[in-house]
Amino acid sequence: MKKLLQFTLLFFLLSAAGNAQDESAIRSYMSPGDLSKLGKADKIKADADRQMAVVKNLNEKMRSLQKDTSLSERKVKQQVNQLQSEAWKRHVQASAAYEKSNDIKYSVYKKYLNQFWKEHEGQESNFINAKMLEEQARDNFSQATVYRRNTRHMNEGNVKMEKLTEANNLEAAAIKRQVASISSCLGSSTTASAVPSDSIAKDYPGVTTAVVPVEDRPAAETPVVVTAPVVVAAPVVVPPAVIPEEKTEIIPATRDTSFDDQVLFRIQIAANKTPFTFADLKKICPAGYPVEIVSEAGWYKYQFIGVPLFSDVSRIKKEAAVKDAFVVAYRNSIKQNVAEAIKLNNELEKRIPTEGRNTLIREIQYHVQLATSKTFLNPAEIAKLYNGPEKVLVIMENGLYGYHLNAGYSLQNALDLKELTRLNTAAIVAYKNAKKAVTGGTL
Repeated sequence: MKKLLQFTLLFFLLSAAGNAQDESAIRSYMSPGDLSKLGKADKIKADADRQMAVVKNLNEKMRSLQKDTSLSERKVKQQVNQLQSEAWKRHVQASAAYEKSNDIKYSVYKKYLNQFWKEHEGQESNFINAKMLEEQARDNFSQATVYRRNTRHMNEGNVKMEKLTEANNLEAAAIKRQVASISSCLGSSTTASAVPSDSIAKDYPGVTTAVVPVEDRPAAETPVVVTAPVVVAAPVVVPPAVIPEEKTEIIPATRDTSFDDQVLFRIQIAANKTPFTFADLKKICPAGYPVEIVSEAGWYKYQFIGVPLFSDVSRIKKEAAVKDAFVVAYRNSIKQNVAEAIKLNNELEKRIPTEGRNTLIREIQYHVQLATSKTFLNPAEIAKLYNGPEKVLVIMENGLYGYHLNAGYSLQNALDLKELTRLNTAAIVAYKNAKKAVTGGTL
């Protein structure tokens, strides 16, 4: 009971705090229609606040009953259970109202941020703080989506109330970061540098345990989660012909590593705790791009094949038109700060007109395809395909899971690596501009 009271009080305090003071600084820039939407969101939030005030009173009554020695234990338990049931019901209703209010605000502010980046395309390096804050806001809001979705099938109880509280905290933090990002873009007094991650903890006590690590900590990122239905892949049945009975140790290939250090920009279209099926993926991305499954921090992240120029990834993102997709950056498979990667890329792109693309970047990425399967293989089954030092990539393409080794940017590397796998089924495939460029063993 004590834990429930603490979470209820925290929920109420966070909700009452709001962002009104910060938001007022940017509302003067908004259209009457959007201001009307924000006014509606404020009214919904006020209703949620009233519901949480009722919850607070119910919890206080429960606490008083538990201290009442004039009542029998049975009577106390009966009345407490009734009050608790009503408190949980009200809490869930309030949470739904907060969600609706936060969705409206997040969508309105996202519209203005999207418009700003559209008008300043290619200038992201000039607004690094704003870009980072927007990315953090997106991460916070996406994590809140996960928490809310996870509560849908939970019975009412302390655990559910805790998750709903965390979701509201994250949404509030996301909106605060959006406001700071817009303020930074507009050059108002509420600058992005004035709202570092630790200020969220000051304005929203207790949020720090739930807020995801920010982008400049690449080892831990909270993914964007789409609303497509999650279907766990069926039990794997591996075709016997695909997996060799015995494998000898594979010696690492001698590789041309000239361009291994180049940064690759990738479009992340989704992420989930369990694997998506092809039906799930098609609902998210019907564009037909090959999609690599990247496993990070306990999540399956779904990303297009990387490209070395931000201008190219921006074009591909527009062509794919996947809702809520965003750009991530890697160097040697290590996650990079996107804003910093864009800044470096701008310098690179300035040199291309005079020095040429072929001199500065490598665009064709070669893979050795070990095998394909209609089902998602687990790590032990993948190990039966290949037991060497290279990382096995999983690519969803044309209704099949492909199991690949990245051979870099040299066809000779790919041929050498294919020979070392000792798999007759292995083939060389190549990708350019996030799509397959050449297939088969002859190139």
